[in-house]
Amino acid sequence: MPFLNKIYTTYKDQGLEMIAMSIEGDPELVQSFVKKLDMKYPTFVAEDDLLAAYEVQYIPFHIFIDKQGNEKYREAGFSEEGAQEFEDRVKELLKE
Repeated sequence: MPFLNKIYTTYKDQGLEMIAMSIEGDPELVQSFVKKLDMKYPTFVAEDDLLAAYEVQYIPFHIFIDKQGNEKYREAGFSEEGAQEFEDRVKELLKE
């Protein structure tokens, strides 16, 4: 989460929008987790139909959507090795 907070705070003034969807069904537990990790971006509990609509099968799961609302990239998981590629994708989409 610290990496995503950094990305969000770095690029939000350039137009980045980011949301997190939790698969945990208890909204109070989710909000407690958000507060504990000091997550800077909106987080909500996703219903099964939303997860199915976006074909989310793994957590974490990232979907990159351009300014026109088109899905550009999707990826499951996260690693420190992939952090620069993640940030590069954000920068690329913000330039469009």
